[in-house]
Amino acid sequence: MRLVIGWHFFGEGTKKLQYDRADGGFHLAFSADTELLDKAKGPLADWYFAFVPGGHDWRTLLATPRENVPPTAEQTAEKAKWAREYNARRAEAAKKKELAPVEFPPSAPYHDWATKIADDWRAVLEKVKKVSGLTDAQKQQAEKAFHDRLEALSNYLEGEDEGMTTYRHELYRLKNWRDAPEAGGVPFVQSRIATKNIETGAQVKAWRAQVAALDAGYYDDLNRILTPEQRAQATTVNSLHAATTDPSQARLDKLNIVVTAVIIGVGVCLLLGFFTRLAAIVGALFLLGVICSQPFWIAESVPTINQCIEFAGLLVLAGTGAGRWFGLDYLAYRMFNRNRVVEVR
Repeated sequence: MRLVIGWHFFGEGTKKLQYDRADGGFHLAFSADTELLDKAKGPLADWYFAFVPGGHDWRTLLATPRENVPPTAEQTAEKAKWAREYNARRAEAAKKKELAPVEFPPSAPYHDWATKIADDWRAVLEKVKKVSGLTDAQKQQAEKAFHDRLEALSNYLEGEDEGMTTYRHELYRLKNWRDAPEAGGVPFVQSRIATKNIETGAQVKAWRAQVAALDAGYYDDLNRILTPEQRAQATTVNSLHAATTDPSQARLDKLNIVVTAVIIGVGVCLLLGFFTRLAAIVGALFLLGVICSQPFWIAESVPTINQCIEFAGLLVLAGTGAGRWFGLDYLAYRMFNRNRVVEVR
C-alpha cells in the first residue's frame, strides 16, 4: 500500500512539471486555481476562492441571481435619460479634444462588476504614476492606456448585455431549485442542478477569460511606457513591475510551487520508506484539503471517493510506521536504537 500510494503521488506530482527543450529546464504546467481552488464548493468555498487571483470580485458582483422581468416605464425612461446625458458628456469631451468619459449603464447587469474592474485599473494607474523617474509625458501615456482599455471593456460588455442578463436569470432559477425541498433527496433534481451549474459555469468562464486578456493587455501597455534607458535601470523596472503585478497572483505562484513540491515529496518519501509517518500525515492533510473543497452533500460537487480511500490509506501508514519494512526508516530506526543502547551501557 505504501508503494502504490507513493507511486500515485509521485506520478501526479511529476505531471505538474513540463520539460522545456529551449532552456533545458523544468517549468510548472499546473495552477491550483483552475484545478482546485476555483472549483471549490460548500461552506469553505470562500476560503479557497481567496487564493484565486484576478476576477475583480465577479462572484459577488456578477454571479448574483436576478430574475429577468420586463422593465417598468419609469425604468425605461431613466435608462434613456442616462444614455442621452452620457452621449452628451462624450460629445462635449470630443469638442474639447479631451479623452471621452467611459461609464457603464446603471441598469446593465455588468455595471457593478465593470465598475470594480475600472476601480482596480485606476488603482494600478495611480501606482504607476508614482514610479520614480517617469516624465509627465509617460504619465499621460499611462492615462491613455487606461482610457483605451476601459473603452474596450465598455464595448465588450455592451455586446454581452443580453447574455449576462440571461446568465443571472439562470442563476435565479438554479437558486430556486436548490432551495426546493426535493433538492436534497430526489436524484433527478440533483442531476438537473448539477447540469445547470456546469452550464452557468461555462458561460461566465468566457467573460472572465476576456477580462483577463484585457487585464494582461493593460499591464503590457503600462510596461511599454518605459524608455530603453529606463529599462536598463533595475529600480525603475522593478517598481513598475510591482505596480502592475497582482499580489494574489504572486501568492498563487508560491502556492503552486508548494503544492507540487508536497505531492512529489510525499511520493518520494513513501516510495523510499523515508520519514514515512511524516509523509503520510502531510499527504493526508493535502487530500483532506481536496476533500473539503467538494462536500459530498452538495449535488454538483465532484466525487472525491478516490481521495477518501487514499486518505484512509495514508492514515493507516501513519499509524503503522510502514517505512520500517523494506524502507529507509528501518535503517534509521536501527541506528537510533543502537545509539540509544550504547548510551545506556
